[in-house]
Formats: sequence, structure tokens, C-alpha cells
Amino acid sequence: MSLRPLSRGEFAVNAAAAALLMPVYRRREWRSREATRAWQLKRIIRLVERAYAQVPLYRETYQAAGIDPRDVRDWDDVARLPTIAKSDLIEGFPERVLAGDVPLEACLLSTSSGSSGRMLTIAHRASRNWSYALATQRLLRWATGGSYPFWYRQAYIYTSPFPVPEVRWLYPLRFIPTTTDPAPMLAELRRFRPHILTCYPSVLRDLVSADAAGMRELQLKGVSVSSEISTQEERDAWSACLGCRVRDEYSSEELTRMAAQCPAGRYHLMEDITYLEVLDPESGQPTTGTGEVVGTELHNDTMPFIRYRQGDLARLSLDTCSCGRPSRLLIELAGRANDGFWTRQGHWLSPGMLLDACYRTLMSAPDAVAAYRLVQAELGSACLEVVPGKAWQEGSAERLRDVLTSQLDGQVDVAVDAVDVLERGPAGKRATIVRLVDPPGSAQVPEASRKPA
Repeated sequence: MSLRPLSRGEFAVNAAAAALLMPVYRRREWRSREATRAWQLKRIIRLVERAYAQVPLYRETYQAAGIDPRDVRDWDDVARLPTIAKSDLIEGFPERVLAGDVPLEACLLSTSSGSSGRMLTIAHRASRNWSYALATQRLLRWATGGSYPFWYRQAYIYTSPFPVPEVRWLYPLRFIPTTTDPAPMLAELRRFRPHILTCYPSVLRDLVSADAAGMRELQLKGVSVSSEISTQEERDAWSACLGCRVRDEYSSEELTRMAAQCPAGRYHLMEDITYLEVLDPESGQPTTGTGEVVGTELHNDTMPFIRYRQGDLARLSLDTCSCGRPSRLLIELAGRANDGFWTRQGHWLSPGMLLDACYRTLMSAPDAVAAYRLVQAELGSACLEVVPGKAWQEGSAERLRDVLTSQLDGQVDVAVDAVDVLERGPAGKRATIVRLVDPPGSAQVPEASRKPA
């Protein structure tokens, strides 16, 4: 579902709020952890009180658990709040999940990508979209190394345009649909001459595979990739190719911006946008190891997400970063619990490990592959679907099969299938790692193997 355009009044309110609060959001990057945590608690208490008063789902859920919002006063109280699942919100939309004092026509509606198999509609009050804009401005500053002046042009390759009008003299933005083929996409980039590029990793893979020299000639200041998994090894290679930083962000339609790579390359939580917890999937208790991401979006009081089970597996750290920002760090992100492949013996291969293996495999045959996808249709096997590139030749499939088999330590049987095209999903994304088979028996996902820089 595409976001409707903002009205003139909504755009004016958001622009004024963003201009006024931009210095505040820049200072928050450097706020101490203690001050941030105190601020988060106040926001969550206020959000819980509003959700109880205005949103039937939360009122019924908290009443069933014997929770009175007036008793939520510290972090122990917050930890006792029931978590909310995607299915709860899907089944309750719109009557049971929207605040009763906000009409639906005053909202921007979007949908989650449906990677869990079910699409969720998300509502935000259109006149309060400035927090998302400021979080975006922050991560783009980080992608360029710290600078994002108002005249920088941004090319935005996505499924639908931002719901804001293009202002040529203020952060000019050019939307390019993901359905565009690489050649005309690159031609549009040459015409627009962006300073910053934001896109899916699969789009960047296609562009670099199609014309690496042409991409480098753009002289980009920074690239931000999101929504699909990429590895640090891939991003380092893209950075070397493009001559600029390529930084990753961790976000979702439900919880918006959760984390992004700073100029030093570490994943910092967006603590003033979303409060993240990591819970043990079995006990539901906080864990310092790898666990399920549970988040509270701190600004959406129209369709609240309070202790929402995001479905991803991650690990957080209190380590300090060389950039000096004191926010907590994301040090592992394994992807969704239903991602990754299983061996016949019940061993789990994480998406990050699979992506690393694919990357090294493709590097063994430069320019032989224009696009790829790794699919598991049955336990113990994997099919590497590839669109042949300009260096594809007889024997390329066998070479790729042998290298990938070695990269995966022979844990799965590998086949290589050359195809004409890899279709994107309804949200414009193209999953790179696709599992179509259930895990064996009661197998459990182990510790994540993907470690963000």
C-alpha cells in the first residue's frame, strides 16, 4: 500500500516541527545512557496510559493481565506488560488497534513487507511524521560520515515515493521505482546526480553488477541500504567500488528506525525513536545473549506498538563506540526466526552465514552472475538461482556449485540453476535467502552467526 501524499497543512506542520527539533535530535545522539533511559521510561508510561484509554486491544490485554496503567512507574513494571504479536494487530485493525480519538482519514497508512507471510497495515498520524524524518536525516548523515547539508540530492529507490512534495532547494529527493531495470535506473541516477543513494541491498547488487564503473562515476557521498540482509563484507566491497561509505540500517514499518551504522561502522540503537529489548524466546525474560527483538515505538500514539514482538533475532551490547555516541549497540542480527536454512541433521545455517558464502562464491567468478537468490525447498539441499552475467560461460554453473558447496562445508547439497529473471515480491523486495521448508522436528535456532561491525 502506498502512502498517500501529505496535505499542504500536514507538510507545513511536519516541516516546522522538523526544523525546530533538528538541533534537539542532534544533541540526543550524545545524551548519556542514564538520561536516555529516564526519558524513555517517561515516554513509555505516557504511551501505556494513552493506549489503555484509547485503544481497545491494549485495554483488554492489560485488564486480562491484571495491569492498571497507574501502577506502571518503573522498568520492572514495564517488563511485566504483556507483549503484542503481529497477529493481534492484523486481526484487530482498524477498530481495536487505533486510538479512538484519531480518525482514519487523518492517518498515513502503510503495510509491513509480509516476510512472515501476513501483511499488517500500520497507521501514523500524518501531522506527526517529523520524528521519522529526523531519524532518517540522522542515518543519512552517518552514511556520509557526518555531513548532510540541505542542498544534498538524495535518490530514493523504493516501492513507492515518500509522501512529501519535492522541494528543489531543501533536501531534494528523486524517487525511482524498484521495478525499473538497472540500465534505465542508472541513466536516471546520471541525470539526477545524487549525493546520497538509499535502496535495498539487492538493488545495489544489481546496479554494481550491471555497471560498476558507471556507479563509481556518480561520485556518491554515501549509500544507505536497508530492509534486506547484507553482510559487512559485501558493504566493504561496495564501498571500495563506489569510493564512499555504504552503511546499513535496521528498521521496520512497525517500529520505524531501530538502529543504523554510525560513521565508525557500529550499529547504534535509535534510542529516542524506539526502545528495544531482547528476550529469551522460551522464557520471555531479558537476555544478554541472542534473543527475540521486542520493541516499543516511542512516537506513534495513534496505532501504538508497545512491547511488540518484531520477530527478529539479535543481541545488544553496552560496549562503547569509537565515535563517542553513548547509545547501546546492536552486535548481532540473525534475521527472522523463520530465516536461514536447516540441514538434515537439524543444524541451522543463519542468513548472514549463507550470504557470506554466496558472496565469496560469486567473487570466485567475477561478472559471471548479474543477480542471484539462494533457495531451500527441502532439507539438506539448496539451489542457487542466478541470472547469468556478461562473463557467464560453459562450466560456470559447475564452478559455482563446487565453490558454494565448499563454503557451506558440505552441509547441504548444492545445485545451480540459470534463470532469465528473479521476480521481486509485492513490496518490491527480492529476498536473497528463501526457505520453503519447515525445520526438522523441534529444532531450535542457535546463536546468531552474523556479527555487525
